[in-house]
Amino acid sequence: MGRKILIVEDDTALLTLTKYVLEGAGYKVETCVDGGQALADISNFKPELILLDVLLPGIDGYSLALELAKRPATKDIPIIVISGLARTKILFQGVPQIAAFMAKPWETGSLLENITLAFRIRPQPA
Repeated sequence: MGRKILIVEDDTALLTLTKYVLEGAGYKVETCVDGGQALADISNFKPELILLDVLLPGIDGYSLALELAKRPATKDIPIIVISGLARTKILFQGVPQIAAFMAKPWETGSLLENITLAFRIRPQPA
């Protein structure tokens, strides 16, 4: 299987669709519906990229991104923020590992293109 992506999204229908699209594109995918649980899932799964919603139960996406940026083990994982709230984009401008910000609903081609670009920034480990 391909590179590892963690989807952190509390909308289960969108989560299922996103997982289906990414697995169809050859990625190894894990999912999480809670920002607080995402920290444990990241430690266990060790994703190479995170797709992150903003409004989440537990820890919100912005706080989670800031926490990941502080930790040596996670500070280099690229994050693609996917939100239905376009105005939240400004919050993430100071977080260096944000590779893209996408609005919901996203288009499959745009999602896959942003993932490809994020992986170009962080090449696959040897």
